[in-house]
Amino acid sequence: MDNSPGRRFPPGNSSFLSWEQTCHLLGGGSWGEASQDGSSSFPPTQHMNSLDCLAEQFSNRPQFFFSSAHQPPWPLEIFWLKWRLLTSLARKLFAFHSTNRTPYLDLCPGRVNVEYPSLDDPTLPSRWSFSPFFPAEECAIPYTPQSLSPLPPDFPSALFQPPHGYDPAFAHPWLQSFTLGQQESVTALIRSIAPSPPSSEGAGVTQGLFTIHLFSDTFSSQPFSDKDVFFVRVPPLSGSSGSLEMWARTIDSAERGLVVQGKCQPLSTTDWELFRQNQREAFPQTLVTIYCCFHVPCDLYSLGMMIFYTLLGYHPERLNPVTPILPSLLASIEHIVQSVNPADEFEVGYALRRRLAEEGPIFSKDQVVSSPSSLSSGFGSIPDLLWDEALVIAFKLVSHIPGFSFCSHAGDFDLHSPANSMERVVHIMEKLGEGIRLELFGLAPRNNEILRACRVLRQELFPQEAPTSP
Repeated sequence: MDNSPGRRFPPGNSSFLSWEQTCHLLGGGSWGEASQDGSSSFPPTQHMNSLDCLAEQFSNRPQFFFSSAHQPPWPLEIFWLKWRLLTSLARKLFAFHSTNRTPYLDLCPGRVNVEYPSLDDPTLPSRWSFSPFFPAEECAIPYTPQSLSPLPPDFPSALFQPPHGYDPAFAHPWLQSFTLGQQESVTALIRSIAPSPPSSEGAGVTQGLFTIHLFSDTFSSQPFSDKDVFFVRVPPLSGSSGSLEMWARTIDSAERGLVVQGKCQPLSTTDWELFRQNQREAFPQTLVTIYCCFHVPCDLYSLGMMIFYTLLGYHPERLNPVTPILPSLLASIEHIVQSVNPADEFEVGYALRRRLAEEGPIFSKDQVVSSPSSLSSGFGSIPDLLWDEALVIAFKLVSHIPGFSFCSHAGDFDLHSPANSMERVVHIMEKLGEGIRLELFGLAPRNNEILRACRVLRQELFPQEAPTSP
């Protein structure tokens, strides 16, 4: 049973668990441990009522298809259930982007709860029916720059800030590196000036388009995009009456800085002429206020971290080693992409597996179960190709590598159709889910056919033996 995204179970017929508790259950952990594990965003009374309702469901009924009292669940079944959970979460995020046309900016285990319906059929495995959801109202907040000069109407209205108390462990590094309205002192070089046609500002006042090269060690290593916004204030020249101020956007990267362009605030004709005459001069102590665009690519990053969290273990001791090594791993992946055909999933997955093996058991497929020591002995193992593909998807989400990642930079999304990025992700995740499902449910019929063929052959070789029942 797979619950479609957006479907709501009938009121009063559902119970709720946290994402952490669900990961424990889907990983094969006991209900007793799960009921004490994790936290929920629901009020304590409501959460305790959910635990009471689910105790029978997750204790005495069949929990998995491929398990028994003496045989733990197959890792492949656990993998499929967890990937279903993640894919359903991706669909919910896609629906959020489609409906709101805004980012969420705080996708993390603490924000996501999982809904479980009451099951009428006791033979249906209890851990197969779930629907994740997150509060749509606790999302990104539209941001308006606090400035004496309002943001021009032709600039993209794509500035958002995360809700209060967002989880930095799942937040895009870009969101953590820059705060909205952060100021930097730089050196400016005016590359070009183009006056605008006369406006209603009146005689003696001029406006125009400035292209400015901003020099700064801070800027040199940052991949700003054309959706980031800058307010530039070039200090007054000797003999001028005012500063050059303008809203600007990135149009090019440059050595030790970036090139921005924008229309200046009205200048007196005298000041305009002074800046035009000195446009080849360097302007130190230029003040730049930075407004980074935190949008859909940030949500993709968070989803990638949720994949790591869910597949590699939901406890800190199993997830904590992943975060500090991500930068070096992404550098390795960038080298891999340059060395192989990025469209060849097998080649990329194999190369990634070899690289991840250097990190020890952190990315091992054994981590998918709640307790690796309880692994099923030889039954229902996860094929390397499927596990590789899941990790490749996660790394595509948390990286910005052209030709490999879903987003090549933090501003790589369609401002008019922001849901397009997540739609592509959902399609890829569903495709892998279908591959896992076919592998899981193809095993039992295939094994039965092999066993039946062996029995027929044995009856032909040893006709004196009594036929065995199928």
